[in-house]
Amino acid sequence: MSRFLKTSEDSSKRFGLSRPIREEFPSVEKLHQTTRLTESLKTANVFSSRAELEHREKIVGNLSSLFKQWLQEMCTEMNVPQLVREQVGGKVLSYGSFAMGQNMKDADIDLLCVGPRFIPRESFFSSFVEKLRGQQHVQVKHVLENAFVPVIKLIVESVEVDMVYAKINGRRVSDSLDLMDSTILQEMDVISVRSLQGYRDTQEIMSLVPNAYTFRLALAAIKQWAKRRNIYSNMLGFLCGVSCAIMLARICQMCPYATAAVTVATFFRVYSSWNWASPVMLRVPEEQNCNLPSWNPSMTRQEQMAIITPSYPQQNSSYNVNPSTIKIMKEEIRRGHAIMEHGLQNRSLWKQLFEPSDFFKEYSNYVVLRVSAPTQAKLEDWTSYLQSRVRHLVEALGRNPNISAICPSPQSFTERDGLSTSLLLGIKIHSSAVNRLDLRSNARRFIQRVYTDAKSSTEGIHIDANFSDRSRLKELIPAMRHRQ
Repeated sequence: MSRFLKTSEDSSKRFGLSRPIREEFPSVEKLHQTTRLTESLKTANVFSSRAELEHREKIVGNLSSLFKQWLQEMCTEMNVPQLVREQVGGKVLSYGSFAMGQNMKDADIDLLCVGPRFIPRESFFSSFVEKLRGQQHVQVKHVLENAFVPVIKLIVESVEVDMVYAKINGRRVSDSLDLMDSTILQEMDVISVRSLQGYRDTQEIMSLVPNAYTFRLALAAIKQWAKRRNIYSNMLGFLCGVSCAIMLARICQMCPYATAAVTVATFFRVYSSWNWASPVMLRVPEEQNCNLPSWNPSMTRQEQMAIITPSYPQQNSSYNVNPSTIKIMKEEIRRGHAIMEHGLQNRSLWKQLFEPSDFFKEYSNYVVLRVSAPTQAKLEDWTSYLQSRVRHLVEALGRNPNISAICPSPQSFTERDGLSTSLLLGIKIHSSAVNRLDLRSNARRFIQRVYTDAKSSTEGIHIDANFSDRSRLKELIPAMRHRQ
């Protein structure tokens, strides 16, 4: 039982913004309930094996070596003095689920690359990308240099890896550099600060939870639930990994000695009645004189859901949530709470919680967005771009009084030739409006906005939108395996 308990010196500690709501130590029965949760997740093949974990650690080590080699090559190319070259250093640090020690099988690896101020970001997204392309087992999928947080997306030996770059204000990146010291942000450019944020938030979250073991296991359960219920996609306006982690970490603070199973049950109980006009926060927001844009309480009036990252500058990790997606998430949280109310001793509890949502059963009418491109590479880029914009169409359609619900599908459908992909929005229509609903103007405005905002060439790209019921989907999406 020792892994669940803190020392007696910690028993009076205040976790987060308030005192715990429950401080009793776990009973033997509650430990058994957590064992059943663990078995359920293992049966679902959620966790990586030891060999898979070692494989991921090797990938991180190899990419770290490549990055440091590249820094040396850049120093040579820029004719940097020998003394500076010898001390330039460099860091590659993981963040997100891998750094939290979750080790979930389908999780990607997020890596922060830290370099000195004289190495341009443009070089990271050009010459370093070329170095990566020259590696036998590395596939460069996307180079998103103009994104809010610029990123290189890779597949390394079947593992997805995202790499971001931050420059510090110095000529060297020493091993002793403390990236959690907020004073280092004062002379950093804003893009470097954004790139650094994921690492800082990961470290803060792990430092603010009372029990890392309980947090990791419960978070695996919450993520499995969100993915199976099709509400795990920041891009589409649902939950993302950091949002799930912050929400759960707050529950861990409230119940510091609870088992993972009880923590999951409490997650659904608390958030099923949460007032979303109030933010979810793990600590009092930090104030710094860095003049960086940061979340403040007045913003909640414009936000559907506020889940605030713990490190400075604080941000709302659920900024993309809209009225349609929060309605769906509230319903799913209430469903989870109803299942938990049956009692943790229920043998089929976890099977019910993780039961997959059937998108094609839930919705009988759809908006079908179809994008075509001249090459598979361009199609991948434009599919990703279209997915990142879909929430704007969801918001527009959500204002239509004839539509009672609208939900984007996380799954896309690529046709056999690999040159066309369809995205679906499931919609529920008031029965009186089925035959007179006209969404063409919304679709035209959305498509025009997508073309206008695109930062890459639109040559050969065609996007169209169709309204369909379940029976016509096969006609509109030839490659999809239709489920009645």
